[in-house]
Amino acid sequence: MSDLIKSFKDLKDNAKNFAELKPGDGSQTLKVLRSFKDWYFFPDLDIFAPCKFIGYKNTTVENYKSDGHGGTARENIERWKFFNKIEHNSPEFLGYLKKLEFQLKPFNKENKEKEVNADLLKGDGGIYIPNLENQEVYELTMTNLQKTVEDDLSSIDEESNYKDFEGGKIFRLINYYERNSKLRTEAIKIHGKKCKVCDFDFEKTYGKRGKDYIEVHHLKPLHTLDKPEEVNPETDMTVLCSNCHRMIHRKKNAILSLDALKNILIEKA
Repeated sequence: MSDLIKSFKDLKDNAKNFAELKPGDGSQTLKVLRSFKDWYFFPDLDIFAPCKFIGYKNTTVENYKSDGHGGTARENIERWKFFNKIEHNSPEFLGYLKKLEFQLKPFNKENKEKEVNADLLKGDGGIYIPNLENQEVYELTMTNLQKTVEDDLSSIDEESNYKDFEGGKIFRLINYYERNSKLRTEAIKIHGKKCKVCDFDFEKTYGKRGKDYIEVHHLKPLHTLDKPEEVNPETDMTVLCSNCHRMIHRKKNAILSLDALKNILIEKA
């Protein structure tokens, strides 16, 4: 029996090894894939890995023998406070479950099953996400860009009191999407760091002080935002400089489109 993990790095290294699993490889890992009922998500790797696989040091697809005890591995991970379990049947759980099903889809043929393990669905298993309040987890989970985004969001929080933010439910939802660090990071990766209306570049103007800074704007029509829902950073979000962002949102009952604001700039040029 291998030793239990003792650091988040141990878990992450094992998760990277699990990502090497391929359909039809004949490994024991593949044979027992659908028996795993506790799945851990690594956002910077964008993969899930099962508890019994990642819970013991130096596990690989080739050397995994399925002789460890999942309960012992899970209890050890919980002891280190590396992950938090998501509440079953919550919107967050269902969203991650859909993502897990997509990851396992290439393996359905070998396992002759089209659903995630029933133990996971009925409540005996679970989905876990990193506990970012644990400093070790935070440092090894966040990308450099995401760390920068987190810092920017902290500075915004310091200067504004969102409990008193005007505009009601719709505007609070806009804040939720635009200040969600993961969505914000993905949007910046996709759309870049130059304003999509006026081409303003913070780093070009402010140098090191402006590096990696841009604001994120939610594009979906306001009337569709009656509750949080899945957002695609590529199609539902874009990036704007602070001035253009404020002008778009300035009149709460008349939010401008990007093209409308561009036309204003053209007319005033």
